[in-house]
Amino acid sequence: QVEDLKQELHLAGEDFLVTHRKLLKVENVPRRQRVAALLRSLDKFYRSTALYTPAPDLEFEFDCFISDQRHAEGRALSRWIDLLEAKDPRSIPPGKVAVFLRQFALGFIKEYGVGEGALQKYVHLLFGRVILRKFLHTIRIVDEFLVSRENILKKKLRWMRHLTQQQMGIPPIFCCPIDDDVPRKGEGGGGAGGGCSDKTKGKLKELERVSSSPSSSSSSLPIT
Repeated sequence: QVEDLKQELHLAGEDFLVTHRKLLKVENVPRRQRVAALLRSLDKFYRSTALYTPAPDLEFEFDCFISDQRHAEGRALSRWIDLLEAKDPRSIPPGKVAVFLRQFALGFIKEYGVGEGALQKYVHLLFGRVILRKFLHTIRIVDEFLVSRENILKKKLRWMRHLTQQQMGIPPIFCCPIDDDVPRKGEGGGGAGGGCSDKTKGKLKELERVSSSPSSSSSSLPIT
């Protein structure tokens, strides 16, 4: 066991050295070239992919780049996050955050000589996904209205806990690998509803009626 641990430590050390060499290699590339290469990669990615599709690896690369406090943009971003953390979230006007993001992005475009057109659009996309995400995580704004509506929705859909995946109309390819034939706690076996409450049985019968109707649609499901 000790030998296995030594072997794992040795392999971890080798991985660290490889990563460190790669990092040094990247750090030696001028930042303008790094920005240009990143935006070219994004442009190539979105030529064959919908613009709303996340690009995690490229977004992470941009996050590391923009957050580096050895450079002016990293220090500016850090100051803003410190400022947000020190304030009450409700006292932060969303408009000011939006203005800061836009001005920050425009300054970044000017600093790194990003050409007009699609490449500038990708800069704003990255700022929206990476920087705005940092801000929202920092201020942790809770929308009380949405929370209350979600709680109401949960109560209205509580009866659906008694349904199997097949009864909910989930295609087999998307079903979780669980045994739906085993009654859950508080349920009886056999038939629609089994040992469910009368209210749930009524919902199940209504669901079966709607599902068997030729003109049925998802909007007809009894969720109220």
